[in-house]
Amino acid sequence: MKQIIALAVCLGIITSVTGCKKTSESFNPLALLSVSTASAPEAPGAAIVTIGDTELTIDWAAVDGATAYEVWHSDTNDSATAAQHGGDIVGTSHVIDGLSNGAPRYVWLKAKNSVGTSGFGPVASGTPGPPAAPAAAILTPFSGEISLIWKTVANATAYEVWYNDTDNSASATQDGGDITGTSHTITGLSNGTPCYVWLKAKNVVGTSDFGSVASDIPSAMVPAPFVTGQTTCYDVDGNTIACAGTGQDGELLNGVTWTAPHFTDNGDGTITDSLTGLIWEQSPDTTAKTWAAALAYANDSELGGYTDWRLPNMDELRSLFGQYGQSAVHTWLNGQGFTGIQNARYWTGTTAPYSSDYSIVVHAEVGSMINWEKANTLRAILVCGFSNKLPKTGQTANYDITYPDDEDGDLELGVAWPSTRFTDNTDGTVTDNLTGLMWQQSPDATTRNWATALADANASTLATHADWRLPNINELESLYNAGVTPQNGWLNSLDFIGIQSGYYWTSTTYEGSASMAWSISMYLLGAAYGSKTNENYLIMVR
Repeated sequence: MKQIIALAVCLGIITSVTGCKKTSESFNPLALLSVSTASAPEAPGAAIVTIGDTELTIDWAAVDGATAYEVWHSDTNDSATAAQHGGDIVGTSHVIDGLSNGAPRYVWLKAKNSVGTSGFGPVASGTPGPPAAPAAAILTPFSGEISLIWKTVANATAYEVWYNDTDNSASATQDGGDITGTSHTITGLSNGTPCYVWLKAKNVVGTSDFGSVASDIPSAMVPAPFVTGQTTCYDVDGNTIACAGTGQDGELLNGVTWTAPHFTDNGDGTITDSLTGLIWEQSPDTTAKTWAAALAYANDSELGGYTDWRLPNMDELRSLFGQYGQSAVHTWLNGQGFTGIQNARYWTGTTAPYSSDYSIVVHAEVGSMINWEKANTLRAILVCGFSNKLPKTGQTANYDITYPDDEDGDLELGVAWPSTRFTDNTDGTVTDNLTGLMWQQSPDATTRNWATALADANASTLATHADWRLPNINELESLYNAGVTPQNGWLNSLDFIGIQSGYYWTSTTYEGSASMAWSISMYLLGAAYGSKTNENYLIMVR
């Protein structure tokens, strides 16, 4: 009780108690209990910069407690060199005028009130005037067409594509209207005639001059399968053996030879595969995503200045992960300039044709291909650009309404199939007019182990040809049509006879365990490996 009275006395509530000295000065005892909370406002967030002719319009979100703002700007990204434009601004918008078109301008904001002024907020930037001219596009020729991809230009909102059959932009023709992405295909061209292409970038202020020219020649393309990368031969127990006379993949090395170097690091977070011409994400996100989320991830990416990233279709992803001379493909790729490719399955943009709830997926370690439910979560690696070395997959249906332009069936990328895919040679053989390969028309329904399949193919003289063989994995997979199920039903509806729905042997050994070999399903889209003593079907190729 004495303590309470003493406190009250010292606060001036009781003044007659001895021990608290009263003075003649004015005294507000409540001031001792009052603490001021007033302070300078927080720094504003980054401004939104809108391009104008010799000016930039700056807009920003209001800051709690701020009564005015300051706008600072510089021609370098260094706030220490910035100068304030105008005085205090009571709104949340301002115009910096009198600028030079084409010269970047960096902008910072401060918020203030009666107590003080904040520090600089984050930098924003813009370049007044029309955008700069684009760099030359990357061209990919096809039959009667040229596809192109290019990098974004700062402050551009759209692009124009112009072309000519001579190196003369003055007489060039614009192809289509404004393009908001960074890719386009010019159609209706003549094979064998050069095509010269220029780009212009544009925004609300105006349109740039022509960028640098690029040129190529459209021509008919034959997307023959690539070599698999396997150069060693093995017996059924997995022992290394001499290749001569085996008919194995490692002996024959059939297919289009890899170019050197295989991959080029572009220095912008992307890698170009010189074999296919495709541009890949160098360091894919390691977070597993559903198929729809992976499509969204691709749709939102602007890596390396490109805006047309996508999930690769099954042929595109197999071209990257199908390195069958490696026992751990992801490790090999991470040694070729990629970073962080996981020992895991990766999504493709190709839907399993038997069910829209499933997608085709490829394993980055071994290159196996199976069907996987889209609601599950897997990794994704993104691709952009075009390849005239890979055919269309055959898929034409759209399975996702959220991103209707990003999946295999929408894009239909690759070399177009000939109007007559197969030709019956009327001698027990069928020629694939897409790849140029000749196939056994009516394989028997007998299953064999791998060694017997190799020997039977090597010994065949069907239609008087003595060079029949067991196809490698890339060759056999070239018969796939991602628009149908089952695969054997589709083939038998054309010029083949009696293709079974089971697995067919390839001449390619599984490098991860050389007592196993690869086989291809002729029902669903799938590539798997199994013991060489297993029983699978045989179809021959030459």
